Amino acid sequence: GILKEQSEDFLYRSSPEDYVQNLLRNGSIRSRNKSFVSISTDPDSGSMDDYGAVTMKLDRNKILSAGGVEIIYDDPDFWNEFPDIAKHVTGYAGEDDYIDRGGDEEWGMDFDEMVMDYEQEAEVVIPELPADAIVSVTSTEPLSQETLDMLVQRGIRVE
Repeated sequence: GILKEQSEDFLYRSSPEDYVQNLLRNGSIRSRNKSFVSISTDPDSGSMDDYGAVTMKLDRNKILSAGGVEIIYDDPDFWNEFPDIAKHVTGYAGEDDYIDRGGDEEWGMDFDEMVMDYEQEAEVVIPELPADAIVSVTSTEPLSQETLDMLVQRGIRVE
């Protein structure tokens, strides 16, 4: 219930430093060749393809109010309601597309089981990520002065 909600006030996105610079410079960023930017409720999930040294801690409420959608992996209705998100996450636009394209034979499981394989990504997707949702950043490598200056200008702290 309520306690769990309070501990999930933040979302995370790990990216290379230049991605963070582009986000700060432009005020928002879209994903190249994808309908959504993926972020996560788990600071360590990273996403395999966009992993980088910098992890941005994001304000969950700002993300949700800017059009972010939290993925409910175990709810079949969710996948039917958001075929574009289903396609982004799994490569299939829902159960019908999965069956039409032989996914059940390819993966040896039905759609509801297959989507659970993605659950550890604990993903939230948003069409465009707003820079004003960044609360703070951490980095496993030293940040350039340029990045530090941009963060200071926006009042974003480095942890």
